[in-house]
Amino acid sequence: MRHIGFNAFLLLLAASFWAIYRSKYDDKFKELLISVIFSCIIPLVTVFFLQYGAVTVWSIVFPPLLVSLLFNRRLLLSTLLVATISSHLFVWAAVPGIDVLVNFTT
Repeated sequence: MRHIGFNAFLLLLAASFWAIYRSKYDDKFKELLISVIFSCIIPLVTVFFLQYGAVTVWSIVFPPLLVSLLFNRRLLLSTLLVATISSHLFVWAAVPGIDVLVNFTT
């Protein structure tokens, strides 16, 4: 049931991005809105996977990071970097060590 709520959250997020890009606001204001949304989402997703030590969550930042580099959006890039570093520092403090089971077959 928890995953259904998370998927609904991601769907709502995609709809909000679509609505922002389709709006008639100024491009700088759109970039600011997207930056604020990403600065809230990265820590939320990281905390969602905190019970697993957030082992694979570090890769969530790559698509928006690449988009911000491609379109030369400095505000988005700096916001992503600050949100990512701060959320990962929180994970390292909250879960200093976790055992990861790698299932292999012989």
